[in-house]
Parts: sequence; structure tokens; C-alpha cells
Amino acid sequence: MSGAIWEDVAWRVGSRSAPAITAFVDTAAELFANGGCVLRLFEPLDAQRPDAAFARGLAPCLAAFLGRPEVRRELEAIEIRSAKSLPPAHRLMTTFELEGALTSALHSGGAYTRAVGEERARVLSRQFVDALVADRRLTCSVFAIEGAWTRWFHDVAWDYSYVLLDPVGRALWMLFMTDTD
Repeated sequence: MSGAIWEDVAWRVGSRSAPAITAFVDTAAELFANGGCVLRLFEPLDAQRPDAAFARGLAPCLAAFLGRPEVRRELEAIEIRSAKSLPPAHRLMTTFELEGALTSALHSGGAYTRAVGEERARVLSRQFVDALVADRRLTCSVFAIEGAWTRWFHDVAWDYSYVLLDPVGRALWMLFMTDTD
């Protein structure tokens, strides 16, 4: 039953731009040059319909969301159709933890790229998360999806997947990064 709520919500690809979003994505794309960085925003078509789904959270319904045709179409490059398991293994984290994880990813760098300095990585990550959720950090949930859960990922140390659920902003952000040597 919990999956049915998310299965019934239709989504559209949103478009929100900010210099901090562009700076983070461009930096990540440079660092993960042999893989890539993909960021997508999904918003419900009917602003009222997903209230129950948002209230319930994404954890029990991640597979239902990833199974939506419009989500699969928009994330075709991530090859969700070839997912090794749905729902993929994931863990819940806060937006503060997301900021730290992204800082670590930028500071560590990709397979053949020079890492971003610590302070620059912190600034890019903090401003990126702020641009996504503004003052709603405490009302958001983040799901870190573990490992190479589709063929798009290279199954090495540089596989990152994050789903940020923003119930107040009625948004679902998805960030994927990978690289290979």
C-alpha cells in the first residue's frame, strides 16, 4: 500500500538554476571526467496530490518512484532499467551529512583528476545544498544509494547516488556521480 501512493504521483522534470548549482555540477563533471555527474529535479505535476506520499517519506517507496516511466525516461543515461536491484540498498542521512559527503567527494577527486582544495570543496558543497533546499534543511531527507546499482556506475570508489526529498519545496533532487580508472 505504501508504494501505491508514490506510484500514483506523476512527476515532471523541474528546472531551477543558480550559480551555486552550476558551479558544483561543473566541478564534479570535471573531477569525474571518465564517468560523469547527473543532477535532476523532479516535481509533482499535481501540487496537492503528493502530500500523503511526502508525509510518508521516500524510504518505503523508492522503488515505486524509480519505476515511474517519466523518471526512467529522464534518467535513461543512468540505466535504471538495468538496475541490479530495486529498491537499491540505501541509508538515510541529513542535508548536513550530504554536504559533508559532497565535500569529501570533491576533496578526494576522481580517478585521474586533481582534487579540489578543502576550503573550496566545503564552499561548493555548502552553497550547492543551500541552493537546493534554502532554509528547509531540517525538513528534508537524503537517501544515499549504495554502490553500483546500475550499469552506468563503474563499481569503484567513485560511485555516488543521492536522492534528496524536500516535502516543503515539493521537490525530489537526484544526484549521481561516477568515475573510473
